[in-house]
Amino acid sequence: MAASVIHVCLGIPTFCRNDSLRELLYALERLAPSAPGVSVDVVVFDNDPQRGAEDVVSMNRTTCSLPVRYRHVSPPGLSNVR
Repeated sequence: MAASVIHVCLGIPTFCRNDSLRELLYALERLAPSAPGVSVDVVVFDNDPQRGAEDVVSMNRTTCSLPVRYRHVSPPGLSNVR
């Protein structure tokens, strides 16, 4: 019987909160489970027309053991990000 894998994907909507995003990504790495059979990745959905969170995510990729992906959502509004 194959072992079960629990996969957790955290979606983070953001708009011009780069300092808070940086702190959150740092905290998530520290909380990430290291148990076998648990997989965690993060997707940041940036609603900023200037794509401000893209640099935060890029910088985090080099220091974070969690997979972090960036997606830009151009139509304004939280409902579009969700």
